[in-house]
Amino acid sequence: MTDQATSQSDNIVPPRLSKVCAITVDGTSRAYDLRLLALGVAFRTAADNDYIYVDMVNDGAVTIYYAFSNATGTVDDTVVNAAAAAPLVFGATMAQSIPAGGFRSERVQRNVDQWLMLKCAGAGTSTLRMNASSQPSAAALR
Repeated sequence: MTDQATSQSDNIVPPRLSKVCAITVDGTSRAYDLRLLALGVAFRTAADNDYIYVDMVNDGAVTIYYAFSNATGTVDDTVVNAAAAAPLVFGATMAQSIPAGGFRSERVQRNVDQWLMLKCAGAGTSTLRMNASSQPSAAALR
């Protein structure tokens, strides 16, 4: 059986006109429903179990914090494990970050990673530019 990630690496696509989403991100945590975006192909439903690579660029001067989820939620840039904390925990609102001018490529599972939560550090603002950089894995394997 062909590995899905390997199959997708063979069909990487560039950002195309009408396929880039730019979002203003501010200091308030907000959730965005990714099922409303046709990332790579048509809109998705909860039954669609395919993977897609999504490129995200922080086109601003303030760090963006983000996390994906199967339900709406919030992220908090101040929640961390304390030094020497035991045991370490995955906090319900802890997030990954994209530094100012930074880039991330994430492989998301469309029926799990349905929501994208975004927040800027402090009260700053930035612009997140996002596009599907691969075709869905299910389509690649047909």
